[in-house]
Amino acid sequence: MSPWRHSPFLTSDERLGVLQLLNQLEGVLGRAPIDESARRMVLHERSASYWLLEDGGEIAGFALVSGEDPAVGEMAGGGFDSDLISSVIQFHPHLHWWVRDDQSESRGVPVRTLLMMSTLLNTEYPDNSGHLEIRPFNLDLDLDEWLENNNAAFAHHPEQGAWNRQDLLDRLAEPWFDPSGFLVVNNGEKMVASVWTKIHELHPSREGEIYVLWVSPSEQGNGLGAITLTAGLRNLQLKGASKTILFVEETNDGARNLYESFGFSVQRRDQMILFER
Repeated sequence: MSPWRHSPFLTSDERLGVLQLLNQLEGVLGRAPIDESARRMVLHERSASYWLLEDGGEIAGFALVSGEDPAVGEMAGGGFDSDLISSVIQFHPHLHWWVRDDQSESRGVPVRTLLMMSTLLNTEYPDNSGHLEIRPFNLDLDLDEWLENNNAAFAHHPEQGAWNRQDLLDRLAEPWFDPSGFLVVNNGEKMVASVWTKIHELHPSREGEIYVLWVSPSEQGNGLGAITLTAGLRNLQLKGASKTILFVEETNDGARNLYESFGFSVQRRDQMILFER
């Protein structure tokens, strides 16, 4: 019998226990222990497929599964547990599961790889914006135009390419959100690019992150990627970050080449694994 318990919702005590576990793991790992969308579902008490592992009345393990055909799941901390997978596929016969690159024993079929790249912020980043205006995002003026460009730039991205107004507003309400780190790039009256940075305050070295970066599809190939990335790195450096990370699809050669030209290198590979009943 599996030690993992399934529930479509969390009680108030379970919710607090899960959030406490996530906070503890973040302090130990120096990074978010689970995708932020999963954490947001816990915070806002949204219906999902929750999985709990208890030890002495305390929550010692947590996983969340969402969507259908295939469902997508992840265990807090990025681990892999055969009992958990065996239990989950009884509910979700087609399952995509995120694992860290040190969990290769998972025996599933890899269908997607996400790279975490990082670099030290130990150089000067010149203002190379030229005639372009780089300014903080303005909710009243920019929301719809930003969403339209973001969704077009990430049209084939399963998480990033279908944001709606609430998706953006939820992120703007996160405790980590800093308005000064959310920048848009305008060419005259037209928004052409954006970079959104964040600081991981619980990381031992107060690590920075290029959270979202896009160039409008109609403007790609004009050097805007380098200009926008430079603006993001300058922003993080001014806030005292000495290192920054970002996530990119392994198959996105253009973005990888840009990041490598700025000194980024691969630090971790997260794989989405297919499991079927």
